[in-house]
Amino acid sequence: MLILKKEPEVYDYAQYWKVSYKETRLSGEILTFKTIIYCKSKAFALNILKKKTNEDNPGSTVSCVDIIRINDYFRLNNKKLSVNDWFHIRNASFPNEVGILFKK
Repeated sequence: MLILKKEPEVYDYAQYWKVSYKETRLSGEILTFKTIIYCKSKAFALNILKKKTNEDNPGSTVSCVDIIRINDYFRLNNKKLSVNDWFHIRNASFPNEVGILFKK
């Protein structure tokens, strides 16, 4: 039997969140991105995303946002995350030393 626990609204310590979203530029161009944000809650991750997107591209809007917490059960290409994968997640997450929101 699978028992699902409800995730807390805000965690005691920061988590890694995988964020997939669509960004609409002032020109009307719609772009789809994925990024990783390091913070304590889903709501705060969305707030960070909106502020950083507007800072990088003034007038842009964010829509169709899907936020998933990266944890021990997270799978990448149907495999558990390795130590090396966690290292890359940590380095690619925002906020970082250079203040860049890495988008794919």
